[in-house]
Amino acid sequence: MNRKLNILYFLLLFGLSNSGFGQRDELRKLLFKTKGLPASEALVDYLDTISNDYFILSEMETCLKFSSLANALSGMLNYKHGLATSYNMMGIGYWSLENLEGAKKCHEAALFIRKLLNDQKEIANSLLNLGNVSFAQGQMENALNYYLKSLEINRGIKDKTGIAKNIASVGMVYRNVGNMEGSLLKFNEALMMFEELKNNLGIAAMLNNAGTIYIIKRDYEKAIKYFMRALEINTAQGNQQWIAKNCANLGDIFLNINDFKTARKYYQRKLEIEQKIGNRTDEISALEAMSELNLKEGNEVVALQFARKGLAMAEIMGHNWQGYSLFKVCSDIYEKLGDHTNAIYYFKKFIVSHDENAAEEKSKQILEIEMKHEFEKKEIVATKIQEKKELIIRQEQHRQELMLIVSAVFLLVVLSFGVYVLFHFVQKGKKNREIAKRKLQIEIKQREVLDSIYYARRIQRALLPSGKYLERILKR
Repeated sequence: MNRKLNILYFLLLFGLSNSGFGQRDELRKLLFKTKGLPASEALVDYLDTISNDYFILSEMETCLKFSSLANALSGMLNYKHGLATSYNMMGIGYWSLENLEGAKKCHEAALFIRKLLNDQKEIANSLLNLGNVSFAQGQMENALNYYLKSLEINRGIKDKTGIAKNIASVGMVYRNVGNMEGSLLKFNEALMMFEELKNNLGIAAMLNNAGTIYIIKRDYEKAIKYFMRALEINTAQGNQQWIAKNCANLGDIFLNINDFKTARKYYQRKLEIEQKIGNRTDEISALEAMSELNLKEGNEVVALQFARKGLAMAEIMGHNWQGYSLFKVCSDIYEKLGDHTNAIYYFKKFIVSHDENAAEEKSKQILEIEMKHEFEKKEIVATKIQEKKELIIRQEQHRQELMLIVSAVFLLVVLSFGVYVLFHFVQKGKKNREIAKRKLQIEIKQREVLDSIYYARRIQRALLPSGKYLERILKR
């Protein structure tokens, strides 16, 4: 066991060489503080914190490195909370790198441990993450089930942040099934909750989501307002992944209104960010956007360079759905250049891909319609269950309030009776003392009167002759 801990300690020290200067110094300090006992729960928590920091910076490989170290150390310590947190961070990292199966396994492991710990808040969070994975896999029914389970728990524990995230996720499902109005309502509802909570990341995400709906509705003025505010927040937070998304959306808007100069600024910024953070899928999208922009500007040669690079990356990654749209772009470019042979070649590839995608799209539309009905049905059931729970809670609160009132009244009556008895006792004592005082005064007066009588009698006897003397006198 000690040998394993020493190996892990070495790995942690080795990991410092690839970490940022700030995190490197802090981690080194913590390692020296725990010298002789590197396997500490505090170190696990710190590794998870660093992992989360790199996730915010969109450095997913580094995020996974630190969360994997935290996971290994937690396993050695049998530190369940650390295991759950590190599995969660690993799942988020895999999800960002599009390893959806890896993400699913990690989030399922985190959910299992959190259920053992009976941590309701984190159980809800794991369900939400599993919903996000299912959503990315196109499994809308599974995603919906996860979101509704998470929402039920968060409402039960009154976690406003969790509720806001769940509402936003429901909005994503609405958007996916084509209910744009319902989606916009959910996004704006979640936005207000995040603003109340002063949660900047949540605010930025909802601004971005609502902005995409305004693009679909062709309300470009509102869309620009929402995206610009989201970009400002994400720039302040340093969230590169979301900065890139905001730039892409702003570029699309300015391209649609033929403001090519502004569109180029945002598309170029998005491309640079995607190349920096290694997000190949979104880099292909950025290359396609730059290609379409240059084509509209009349720079066919430059447009072709971007399109070919995007196609090469799409073929390497097996992203046929991205190649489909780039085939059409290449066909249009060659048409403009007067190269009809290549224009026809790429158009044919576009048609073949279009037919394949059309069949998939038709199946998806059928699934979306079924999902829309299923979602509405489940939402009604969930709403009724929640209303029933709230009614039970209100009834229990009413019962408790009634019991409190009854107890208060009973206590008041007992207290009043006690005050009355005490008052009566005090008054009776006062009267008894008054009677005793008067009785004493009467006795004193009576004694004084008797004393006066006795004194007068003594005087009388002293002044008057005795009876025998008077009797002798009278006989003479």
